[in-house]
Amino acid sequence: MTLFLACLKDFAKFAKSKDQKDNIPPEKCFKLPYKIDNDKVKNYSITQSFNKQENWTKALKYTLCNLK
Repeated sequence: MTLFLACLKDFAKFAKSKDQKDNIPPEKCFKLPYKIDNDKVKNYSITQSFNKQENWTKALKYTLCNLK
């Protein structure tokens, strides 16, 4: 799951750079709704080990929202 988040973050970075290259205004450039930082989405860890079930579920929910 951590590698999947890394791929999603890389895609967002690519899409944003493409928008900037095409001179799209900064407020309309591609941006994920929830920040991805290593194995965390909006400060909830995506790894299941040593994680509460509800926090893991929230991390998955925010990941799906980013995909949407």
